[in-house]
Amino acid sequence: MSVEQPSNLLSSDFLAEAEQCLANGWSLPYSLINNPDISAFERTEIFEASWQVMGVESSVANPGDRLVGRIGGVPVLIVRGDDDVLRGFLNVCRHRGYPVASEDGCSRLLTCRYHGWTYDLTGGLVKAPEMTPCGEGLRAELSLKPISVATWRGCVFAHADPLAPGLLDTFSELETLASGCAFDLSSYQPHSTFTIEIACDWKLAYDNVVECYHCASIHAETLNTLYEADGFEDATWQTGARLASARLKGSDGLHHCLQLFPGNYLVQDTVIGIAGRFFPAGLGRTRLEFNFLTAPDTNPEDADRFVTIWRETLNEDRAILEAQQRGICSGRLERGRLVSGPENSVAAVQQLIIDAYRSAMEDRQDASRQALLGNNADTIETGGANAAVA
Repeated sequence: MSVEQPSNLLSSDFLAEAEQCLANGWSLPYSLINNPDISAFERTEIFEASWQVMGVESSVANPGDRLVGRIGGVPVLIVRGDDDVLRGFLNVCRHRGYPVASEDGCSRLLTCRYHGWTYDLTGGLVKAPEMTPCGEGLRAELSLKPISVATWRGCVFAHADPLAPGLLDTFSELETLASGCAFDLSSYQPHSTFTIEIACDWKLAYDNVVECYHCASIHAETLNTLYEADGFEDATWQTGARLASARLKGSDGLHHCLQLFPGNYLVQDTVIGIAGRFFPAGLGRTRLEFNFLTAPDTNPEDADRFVTIWRETLNEDRAILEAQQRGICSGRLERGRLVSGPENSVAAVQQLIIDAYRSAMEDRQDASRQALLGNNADTIETGGANAAVA
């Protein structure tokens, strides 16, 4: 894959044309769907470079509690230490690369099953069978590699870069949006988890979750029975964050959906909460991971009913999106036509994707220039040294 142009796409001219078409009511080009180079680029340059919600604080409340997941192609681990500090690490043993934890759980040590290398809750190496005793030097040198972790209003986020800008620095309007509707999942209790893989490009899944244009036809017997979705498409993105609200049918309760680009999906209403995300799981595949929560003082039967309907809704979306993927991959259409009003939110998220492409390409070009300057400096320095010897 070229540093500047993966699969000869994403050039400045290509992105400018895509942006102009979007402004004129046409979707992103379908050439971006099911493209191996584009898919790899998105995984590394968009998702591995972003904050992702990994779960809820109540799941890692006690020393040894851990969450295991992936950010793009990066395996990560979040664990509560004996000092009550929440830390994140690459879930990769420093010996031969095997995971040090295979699933969520609780333990006071992290042990690689391959050869038994063992780490404590601060990531320090404490045991390496048949190796020189682990003094402080080896403990520090071979500790687990850190990642960034943040907690926010009951949710746990992670970023694969240990030096990443903070969550609230990245989403500068997040606190304002949340405060306006008292969004906070801290008092909500875990109900269940739900994971589903969809045979579609993640961008198609994104188009689907930001609009309710399809709700009356696809979700008439499921999600549409719970919420009044009028005005959902009017919610705008503010520094990568978007808050959409609706009223619960048959009550005065409000439903708030807070989305953080890319792929983070947080819900709070008077019955349930959701800390979820979706992300590319391979070429033409999207994985959804949802943590369902129960609101304080909610009737358990009501919570069960809401969660069941949400699961049925997501399965309906899977069927629709997989059929859409097949149609697009037929190669017979260049773009889709967006409907002004109901699909304003689709155009907005597609603009965010263009912005993410452009930013990533500029970063790659800057890195390429810096590498070239470094190589030139080395050549000049080497040439000067050779001249001195001569």
